[in-house]
Amino acid sequence: MKNIIFNYYEADIKRSIPLGTVNLEYVLNAIKKPKNDIKHIFEQIQVAEQNKDMATKQVLKSKLYSFTPCVLDFRLRPFTEYYLC
Repeated sequence: MKNIIFNYYEADIKRSIPLGTVNLEYVLNAIKKPKNDIKHIFEQIQVAEQNKDMATKQVLKSKLYSFTPCVLDFRLRPFTEYYLC
């Protein structure tokens, strides 16, 4: 699982440049055992949802990270492979 690597981003959808890369093992551990500050954000999101306070919920969600599963191929391919001559 350490060989499976993908990008992570800020929650702001308008920012398309990744903050960095993480491996699958790290992500699974973060999901299984989130840090206390992340747990607190989720608790606040739940309260905002119950209070139907969507503006606060959106602000809280923007403090989280998002993951985009994708392929990162670190090998280089010659450009000529893409020509059909």
